[in-house]
Amino acid sequence: MSNRGSPQENGESMNRETENEDSGDINGPVHEAAESQHSNNDNHEGERRTKRIIRRHVWNYLFLFSCVIAAIVDPLFFYIPVINDSKRCLLLEKKLWTAVFVFRMVTDVIYLVHIALRSRMDFKICVKTRSNICCSNTNLCASVRRCFSFLIDVFVVLPIPQVVFPFIFKEMRSTRPSEIIKSLNTLVLFQYVPRIRQIYLSWRNLPRNAGKLDGWIKALFNFFLYILASHVIGAFWYFFSIQRETACWHLVCGNLNGCGNSFSCANTDSSVNYEFLDDRCPINTPNTTKFNFGIFLEALQSGIVQSSNLPQKFFYCFWWGLRNLRLI
Repeated sequence: MSNRGSPQENGESMNRETENEDSGDINGPVHEAAESQHSNNDNHEGERRTKRIIRRHVWNYLFLFSCVIAAIVDPLFFYIPVINDSKRCLLLEKKLWTAVFVFRMVTDVIYLVHIALRSRMDFKICVKTRSNICCSNTNLCASVRRCFSFLIDVFVVLPIPQVVFPFIFKEMRSTRPSEIIKSLNTLVLFQYVPRIRQIYLSWRNLPRNAGKLDGWIKALFNFFLYILASHVIGAFWYFFSIQRETACWHLVCGNLNGCGNSFSCANTDSSVNYEFLDDRCPINTPNTTKFNFGIFLEALQSGIVQSSNLPQKFFYCFWWGLRNLRLI
């Protein structure tokens, strides 16, 4: 018997082979198109991710720059008051006040945007992981750190200098001693520390480069902190020197009735003669038994507190801070 099938069976077999070949010809391009589309989607997703990373790095650099500007500008508030030695009164540099006020507002707006972006990112993480990171018991430590960091950010962005300094100037120009000045000074100083902390955190979040370049960047950052510390200490020294002299005025006028209502140069009473302050608050010939000016005597004797030239008193006080930073 022959092993060959009938002509009908052979025809059906050939038809099935033809259908399989046709099916393969059709499905091949479909699979290739699907793979190509999937590859294109991956490429687009990679490009979007790269753009997001670049935008994040650009924003981090911008935010770090704004923090540095804020740290440099904030101490300039302390250079606003000036003593008029001839009239024994206190005047304010309005142009400097306006410039520093505007710079501080701009940096505060950038800081607010940073807080909003970071809060938005944390919220996305919570939604993506479907877990309440802020309230989960397993992430309690992380929750506390986030809340503490958020509170610090809110405290840093508060317009404390813009609000507090007018009250300080008002108390300094008063003819009566005031204990509230010390509390206001502490509040201003206390807000400055988190700003320096934010500079360090922002610098640490920047992309790192391996090798010697990273070491140079770290060295430059430490050098910047050293220069910034000299700037801050010099500004405090200038401001506290003026406060020290006005404190002597307050002490004298608190025991006498011959003083007017204000030491403001804008409201100076021409009928009041303050020459007696030269004897009660001696500067050129200091007498510690009458009043001790301490480390602020140099600033008062140099006349720097009477100067309206900002670069002059800035560099003088900066040099003083640089020389005395090692003693702190």
